[in-house]
Amino acid sequence: MGVSRQSVHTWIGRYLAEGLPGLADRSHRPGSCPHQVAAEAEVAVAEMRRQHPKWGAKRIRLELLRRPPEGMALPSERTINRIFARQGLVVPRPRKRPRDSYRRWQRPGPMQLWQIDIVGGVMIADTRSGELREAKVVTGVDDHSRFCVIAAVTERATGRAVCLALAVHNRRSPCALTWDFVCAPSATRTRDLLLRRQLLCPLSYRGHTGRPTGCLAAPSLTAAGPPRAGQRSE
Repeated sequence: MGVSRQSVHTWIGRYLAEGLPGLADRSHRPGSCPHQVAAEAEVAVAEMRRQHPKWGAKRIRLELLRRPPEGMALPSERTINRIFARQGLVVPRPRKRPRDSYRRWQRPGPMQLWQIDIVGGVMIADTRSGELREAKVVTGVDDHSRFCVIAAVTERATGRAVCLALAVHNRRSPCALTWDFVCAPSATRTRDLLLRRQLLCPLSYRGHTGRPTGCLAAPSLTAAGPPRAGQRSE
């Protein structure tokens, strides 16, 4: 039957003493737990938490250590956290989004979008005076392949310097460019405007100015799709 002899004798004794109701399932909870926290300690912890909702287990234990109640064993931090859960004093936090729920904002193929950025902090020495000057690096990354397509060092990050970097490194023209800086190829000076039209217009690209927080989060970008109609083009 798969039942021990001790269990059979227990059932017989219960049946003889109580009849059929004695054979009903009973709770398996132990009768006593020597290391269980005292009721007084649980009440003190719960009241302190209700009075100070921002206090955690560490702070409450510290307050109990400063003014220990007489005749009461202080609970540990884990025990205090379990008291919070039993008394309903813990506000559940929303679970983090699973990694597979995030959507990658990128173009479906290479040469569809280049991300232009300017990096500082590069020090170069003047060959004549030996003085150190900070230079800027104009970088370009393909949005799909993450391949570095542009890397040019310039003394000043002006619209003219960006235009020259694009003209020198452009072997093939991308479908669109995006940037998150003000001095991108949108200069208003006459000579920079003429240079931009001379060098960049034959590439037939569309430029989008992204937010300073990041090119990928720019409102002009769409997930895996070409630029929308009606956007500003340079």
